[in-house]
Amino acid sequence: MLNSQSNMTGAFGTVTIDGKVWNQIALRPVTPFWKFNIAWDLVFYFDQDGNVYDENWNFSSGEKAKNTIIDKIYYISYGRKSDPLYFKIGALDRVDLGYGILVSGYSNAVQYPSVRNVGLDFSVKNKFGSVQGFVNDFKQNIGVVGGRFRLPKLIPLPVAITIVVDRNQYLGLKDFDGDGRPDLVDHFPRNEDYWLDSDGDGLADNHAAEFDRDGDGFPDVYDIDAIHSFWDNLGEAVGQDFSNEVYYDSLPDGSIELAPEPLDVNKNSDPIGALAIDFGYPIVAQENMLITVYAQAAQMLGTTVHPGTGKSLNLGLGLVPLGIASNFGPVTFNLEYRMIPNGQFEFSYWNRAYDLERATFVTKNDSMSVITKESKLGRYGKQKGYYAHLGINIGSILKVGASYQNLLGKNWDDIEADYVES
Repeated sequence: MLNSQSNMTGAFGTVTIDGKVWNQIALRPVTPFWKFNIAWDLVFYFDQDGNVYDENWNFSSGEKAKNTIIDKIYYISYGRKSDPLYFKIGALDRVDLGYGILVSGYSNAVQYPSVRNVGLDFSVKNKFGSVQGFVNDFKQNIGVVGGRFRLPKLIPLPVAITIVVDRNQYLGLKDFDGDGRPDLVDHFPRNEDYWLDSDGDGLADNHAAEFDRDGDGFPDVYDIDAIHSFWDNLGEAVGQDFSNEVYYDSLPDGSIELAPEPLDVNKNSDPIGALAIDFGYPIVAQENMLITVYAQAAQMLGTTVHPGTGKSLNLGLGLVPLGIASNFGPVTFNLEYRMIPNGQFEFSYWNRAYDLERATFVTKNDSMSVITKESKLGRYGKQKGYYAHLGINIGSILKVGASYQNLLGKNWDDIEADYVES
């Protein structure tokens, strides 16, 4: 049975596909059926000459038609967030856990459609309590996962526990072919079998036809018998006798200099996690008005880097000793007093920009390295101040929000080479 909540949103802009800029028109109609909703992603690309990009509309075979239809699903959801059971699979436009000290406004779709993540947002409520959680992307084998647990039968107070883990921040680096080597350091970003080409001749170091990986003109063998064997095997393969050629007795390569192996995110990981506790109590609860006072605290789990010395620092603690959350119909308002007692902490660490900041490449002195968001937390010193947020949500008609934060304290200054008051 269809309900009456079908709607459609649209957008237009530009997107880069395989290095070419295309104009984009996107329509996202929602098809309701019973408690389910299917949001479709109908995107049309055209260039400045009016040419249409049609590779995402392929119905030439049953298999390709199936993949095209699946590719057009933006998300599938069941129920509402206020229902006893709710879930959404696919693109997650906004995820919040509790009062947002760790997760506020997180989205796995900020790079959509160039990066298509299949995540999960869910909540379960019953007489024993409630559980809310999310997974950023199943294709990453659950890279980021978080959950908030409220169990009044076990703890007879309005207290909830939140846990968030990113098991490998390097998974935030783009890897088109899925070989574990990020595209920026993969010499063959569209081929999962190859990733390194030390001499730049177009043949991967592990290619069967690559006999001189460093390109110095000497075969990559170590003695004269191996040289003979090399030419004999090659001659047998191509039907030619090389034994009378001058290079048959060529010197072995005594110094093979190869490019360093690129980062492999399947073998190298850099995790980060956090724990939080919150306490909330409603002081006004009416039909169209709810006012709640709350407090929350969170401890980041991991290490960062001192920006001056490079030494490892443990991540810090964040506190909200007093906060007020209010709902007036479609309007929400939050006001908090925030504290970072010892630095190395960021409120709402998992926010809308997290997938963009999670891990990035930087180039310094002609060398490329990976910088994680975690590694930047060392720049934050002791701070305290206020935060406010105002939001308006009128169904699919209007969704807007504005936030303000003023934290006073110490931050790292590169010029002073020290933490200074800001």
